[in-house]
Amino acid sequence: MDKHAEETYQVFAIDTNRSVLIGESYLIATAYRTFGSYWFGEQYLLLERPTPRLEYAAVKLAASGIPQYIALVDINFMIDELKKLARNSLSTLLWKRFEETKNPEVLAMKVEFKSCNINVLARCWIRNMYHEQLEEIAKTTAAHELGPVLQSFFSLPVFVPKLPTL
Repeated sequence: MDKHAEETYQVFAIDTNRSVLIGESYLIATAYRTFGSYWFGEQYLLLERPTPRLEYAAVKLAASGIPQYIALVDINFMIDELKKLARNSLSTLLWKRFEETKNPEVLAMKVEFKSCNINVLARCWIRNMYHEQLEEIAKTTAAHELGPVLQSFFSLPVFVPKLPTL
């Protein structure tokens, strides 16, 4: 696979005032530019509740048609757009949850993306969270730097709590 001209990934903890609705959840956003004028981004939403799952979306932007003086498209622009996309995805999920429950509290959820180190995902792995989802991301991401980092987690020990028997 060819190297990208520019690439990054960022991890965000999804902080909410109603964590019971989505649990411990994260956004992984990747952004990269090929050697042409195309920008690409991937959005991976790791959602704990109601069951652990992965929501994926990808974007492609051709910056060639944008005049230079307003060409604000860069790696930070792409990450910001992916956060907006994730916010929209969460809104759609919450609307579906509202339709199922008819509970207006669902729609009162506020969402904030807090930047965090990728090691938070290593801690998830050790706590036996998101194994299938992290393996899927490592296998499918087009961001060259993200896959190997996630794969390094797969050899970490997994904490399995031993509950007392009654």
